Amino acid sequence: MTKKLNNQDIMASNGWRAEAYRKIKNERVDFLEQVTNYCLLGATEEQLGAFFGYDRPTWQYWMKHSQELRDAVDAGSTLADAEVAAAMKRRAMGYDYVRQKLLVDKHGNGQVYDLTDHIPPDTTAGKFWLTNRAPNRWSDRQDHKHTGEVAVDQNITIEFVGARDTKIIDITPRTDEQ
Repeated sequence: MTKKLNNQDIMASNGWRAEAYRKIKNERVDFLEQVTNYCLLGATEEQLGAFFGYDRPTWQYWMKHSQELRDAVDAGSTLADAEVAAAMKRRAMGYDYVRQKLLVDKHGNGQVYDLTDHIPPDTTAGKFWLTNRAPNRWSDRQDHKHTGEVAVDQNITIEFVGARDTKIIDITPRTDEQ
């Protein structure tokens, strides 16, 4: 049997959520910093709530009522999105990187050399980057706009045959001139 909640019950349930938020914020000095860092890792609202020991509805309540929490989430999410975008752009264009290699001669003498390797551009990453940056120019989807008019020129005749009389009705589409 489920219990129907009235407004007082709802206010009471939200009251404990508000109190829980005040408590966690006061007990964990680095709470907002942890929220931002966890968002940098790509955490969802459900994962954030679980990380701090609360369910998703509680987390959503906090998000709705706390500007500083929304700011912390936005800061982490925005920075993470920017880093992914930069990595996608780098991969799309190709890049060089330096690695070190140890070469040992037949006498056992080793020497470290710096080698530059080249990662070629990735066309899939490039396509993804362009379709998201400028979808109106690079999208696979094409929108076609049709102009003009369609003229319908037909006459419909309906014949009703009954026991007493036969009726013929002529239905002709109206035009603007009529």
